[in-house]
Amino acid sequence: MQIVAFQVFNFRSIVSSEKIHIIIYAVLVGPNNEGKSNILDALAISLGILSNEDPFFYRRGKHLQSARSHRFRPSRDSPVSNNSRKTKFRLEFELTPDEKAKFKRSTKTKLETRLIVEISIDPSDEVPEIVFKKQGVGERLNTFSDEISSFIKDRLQLQYIPALR
Repeated sequence: MQIVAFQVFNFRSIVSSEKIHIIIYAVLVGPNNEGKSNILDALAISLGILSNEDPFFYRRGKHLQSARSHRFRPSRDSPVSNNSRKTKFRLEFELTPDEKAKFKRSTKTKLETRLIVEISIDPSDEVPEIVFKKQGVGERLNTFSDEISSFIKDRLQLQYIPALR
């Protein structure tokens, strides 16, 4: 399973990003203070929510260090322009044929296209709402949300590497 696209809405300085297509190697380039770090933090937070792990831990020698908290904090992460709006992350995953067969067995749902995950966080309660969809169809897959969550969590490998400045 590979993440192939990511989009973020109402997160820190980002009101709405373009869809960011992710390939094996991706580079974010731009002037200072344009939101590159915010995009990466949004991606790490959303993947951390899906995996139930802290993406901001990294290994230094024999010890784990925390770069920062992965939890969504309204004081830090709500949009600058209007901090009462929901923050939304949209991830698209491409599954291999073998993974699609396993997905069908575990969720009783045939997935012909990409798996879309939308995460919404209301700053007033900070509890993420996760919606699973099929690409193009717009059909919600939340009947099997626990099974889909487990399916994704079992396949995610996330490691945060802090920036060197």
